[in-house]
Amino acid sequence: ETSSNSTNSHERRIGAWIALSVFLAHSSVYHGENWNHNSRFATIYSFVEPGFDQYSFRIDRFASRPEHKGTTGDWSQNPAMDKHFYSNKAPGVALFGIPLYFGIYHLGTALGFQHEATPPVLVRYALHLWMTILPLAVSAAYFFFMLRRLEVSQTMAIVWTFVLYFCTLLLPFSTQLWGHPTATACVVMALA
Repeated sequence: ETSSNSTNSHERRIGAWIALSVFLAHSSVYHGENWNHNSRFATIYSFVEPGFDQYSFRIDRFASRPEHKGTTGDWSQNPAMDKHFYSNKAPGVALFGIPLYFGIYHLGTALGFQHEATPPVLVRYALHLWMTILPLAVSAAYFFFMLRRLEVSQTMAIVWTFVLYFCTLLLPFSTQLWGHPTATACVVMALA
């Protein structure tokens, strides 16, 4: 049993190093501002920040349209139902970011910071790390552990984990705010 505990401890350390490697590598590149990102951020900001759209998915003040210079053209609207604009992105990633931004926004308010219409890039980068990179990094360790439980050798489990997380579209998609890496992370963790 001592040998088994030693092996488990060793594999937990390997899993931690894999997660750290994925986190550091994937977070080192951030392709910040574009309509896709801003559409997801708009959902988060609208939900948290005080105003008419608070606690809703309406992104009226962020929607770029002829009469209004907003931050994103990735929006949808159904005038037959209401006059509001909504992100045309799946809400899962934004829902994941709302609690972190809620904390950041209200801590900043308590400390007396003046909030701009669009939060600084550091806040957007922190949201990106929270919504995309952290789940992906944690799932890399889960993937390694899952392979080991399937009796894949330790070396090949490390190799296949690095192949998945560094040699597939997970890497370029994780440098932007897409739902794909977060969805992959959730699927891997659910399978594990």
